[in-house]
Amino acid sequence: EAAFGGWDGLSEGDEIEVMFCYAALADQEGLAERIGETRLGKLKEEFAALLDSWSRECGGISWIRDSGGCLLLFPPRSGDANPVLGAFRLLLDRVLIGYERFRLSAPVSFRFAFHAGRTTWRKPGATGTLVSEDVNYAFHLGQRAAGDGYIVVSEDAADAIPSCLRDLFSQAGSFEGRAIAASTRFVD
Repeated sequence: EAAFGGWDGLSEGDEIEVMFCYAALADQEGLAERIGETRLGKLKEEFAALLDSWSRECGGISWIRDSGGCLLLFPPRSGDANPVLGAFRLLLDRVLIGYERFRLSAPVSFRFAFHAGRTTWRKPGATGTLVSEDVNYAFHLGQRAAGDGYIVVSEDAADAIPSCLRDLFSQAGSFEGRAIAASTRFVD
C-alpha cells in the first residue's frame, strides 16, 4: 500500500482509507444553561478552531461539522503524531483549555470517537451528502456511544491506541455490530 501523500494530493471522488475522529464538546445542554445559547454558539466556533489546529498537528484535517461536533480525518497510520494520544492530551488539559483558550469559568470537557474505514474524498466544506457506511458509523459512534469525558475506539481503529495508553482502555461492549473500547474517564 502506498504511503499517504497528503490531503492536497487527493482528487475529488478518490476512495481513501482514513482514521475518522468525531469530536464534540461534552454536556452541551448543561453548557447552554450555564453560559447561554449565544455564548455556546461562540464556544462551538472556538472549539472547531481548536480541533482544526489540533488535527493539523496530528497530520489530519477538519472535514465535516454538524450541530454537535466535528468529524476529523487522519491518515490511516499517523506515526508519531497519534490522534488518540492527542485526544488524551486534550482531555487531560481540558480545564486549562476551558479557562485559557475559551475564557470559561465553568468546567468544560470533550468526547472523542475513533473509527478506521473508507470514504469518498471531498474537500472540507464541500462534502455535500456523502453516502458511506464508515462515515455514518463514525458519526453515530461519536453522537451515541461516546460518553462525555471519554474516548471510544471501534475495533477497526483499535491498533491506533498507543501501547502507552492500552491499560487505560477497556472493552465496552459493541455498537452497531462492532466491538468498542472506551477509555478511563478523567473526572474534574
